[in-house]
Amino acid sequence: APQRGRHPELVDHGARLGRREGGQARRGVLQDLDVDPAADYHDFSLYQIIEGLKSVINEKKELENIVFKLLDAQLQILNNKIIAELELKKGFIFQSKWGKAIVLESKNSEVLNLSLKMGFKLAAKKDPQTGNIRIKSFPKLDLTLLHQKIIQIDKKATWFFHVSRSMLLNGSSKNTHFIPSSLSVKRLIELIKSV
Repeated sequence: APQRGRHPELVDHGARLGRREGGQARRGVLQDLDVDPAADYHDFSLYQIIEGLKSVINEKKELENIVFKLLDAQLQILNNKIIAELELKKGFIFQSKWGKAIVLESKNSEVLNLSLKMGFKLAAKKDPQTGNIRIKSFPKLDLTLLHQKIIQIDKKATWFFHVSRSMLLNGSSKNTHFIPSSLSVKRLIELIKSV
């Protein structure tokens, strides 16, 4: 059963991690995830990175400063994820041409990543401070029709259509000279639904 206070459309990750499809309880993480203890991706864990740093940094204080920055960064990622979970409850959820979609106002870029991980096929956010809009979809979904419709209506804004065709971006940290979109969240929803 969904937890009290959670948005009914959002997936409860804890329950999903604790159960297999069909409702069977999991025996253990290693058996269900087919984890290979010798796989190279384990070497990208923070613990292993610290071990690697020890071999290239001789000064203890420098090592501590780097490790604490890494831990601060990890904490920030987790904070952003918690905030994203709360913000997603305020999003507008609807069916689009691509499947279940969510649109919301947020300055937190983690809302897009988290919504796609939670099963939304399309996620869009408008930053209330900068006015920029970011639209992402599941890989291999083509946003070409949406891109064409948006640039036809929002002609003054700076839009970047990613080569993957699954991201439509208005502004980024790399392009500080972008012109923000004049589209409201309501109008953005209407455009997505009209494709």
